[in-house]
This record gives sequence, structure tokens and C-alpha cells, in this order.
Amino acid sequence: MTYHIRKVKTASDSTAVQVENYVNRKRIVVKYIDSAHNKDEEKILWDNAEKWIAEETKQISLSPKEKRYILPEQLEYLGFQYAFLYEIFYKLQTRLAILALAASCLTI
Repeated sequence: MTYHIRKVKTASDSTAVQVENYVNRKRIVVKYIDSAHNKDEEKILWDNAEKWIAEETKQISLSPKEKRYILPEQLEYLGFQYAFLYEIFYKLQTRLAILALAASCLTI
């Protein structure tokens, strides 16, 4: 389920922040966050909506607000997978028709 955040002008000239979902090309408001009366409140409500989506979907944002650093001590080397490299070389070899040349050389 994909959620989107939208801002809507209300009759009282404030801005409502809502979380919505599209189903069969129709907009469904899943969560009404609140109304903001200025830009600062609007920013806070937008952040609250992003937090709600993160908690609801259990997914990490692709553009996180805070920077997280990973130290080299936290990493673990698991090895190298040769299957990918083998597949690349094999396809390259097939493209260049070296297999056909090798097969004809072996029959001599």
C-alpha cells in the first residue's frame, strides 16, 4: 500500500495535512493529521505525517532526515560471489563467438 501526503486549503484559510491512498483511481483519505495556520506548523505536520507512514508501513524512508553513519567496525565481509562474474564472462564470450571458434578448433 502506497501512502501519499497532501496539503488542502480549508474554508477557514488554514492548510490541512492528510495521508491518502489511491484505490481504483480514487483518492481515499487514510489519516487526517491536523490543520496548520502557518508554514512552521505545516512543516511539523508534514513531518508527523511522514512518521506515521514510516510506522504504518514499517519501511525506512529513502531520504532520511538525519544522517546515519556506518563505522567500518560494524561491517562484516561475507565473501565474493563468483557466479555473477562467471555469468558476465560467459555472456561476453558467447557474444564474441569465441565458443564457436573454440569448438571448431577442437574438431581439427
